[in-house]
Amino acid sequence: MRIERTGYFYAAHRNQHLRGDKCHSLHGHTYYVTACFNVGQEGDDGVTMLFSEIETHLSHFTDTLDHSILVDKDDSALVMAMKLLTTQDMSAHKIVHFDGPTSAEMLARWLYEKLTNCVLDVEWVRLRETQSSTVVYRKADHEKLQSQ
Repeated sequence: MRIERTGYFYAAHRNQHLRGDKCHSLHGHTYYVTACFNVGQEGDDGVTMLFSEIETHLSHFTDTLDHSILVDKDDSALVMAMKLLTTQDMSAHKIVHFDGPTSAEMLARWLYEKLTNCVLDVEWVRLRETQSSTVVYRKADHEKLQSQ
């Protein structure tokens, strides 16, 4: 049996490698995340897994990303700009650093890996970045990547 759970978060990012494209500029999205979990068969109580347990895991990561600036650690211009902004206005900005681009594809993969590390059997993670653009990262995609 499978259970799907949906959450969302707001975040800003940019794709520094897409020079000449509008996504090269710092911009924000409302991201919707749906994760599908393999939960086995229901027990004597008729329950496979508590929805609240799944929500706890998913919301931990959506809360981490919510109202943050997603920064590729190799995007030196954005890293420097965030340091400068933090220094000038004396406030801490919520910055989440990634080891690569902050594209929807990479965010879906990041979420899949984080949820899998919670000892959950994740079948797929679907990340909707815009009204018309969605990425699905599947267990099969991850297994293929790991075998390379």
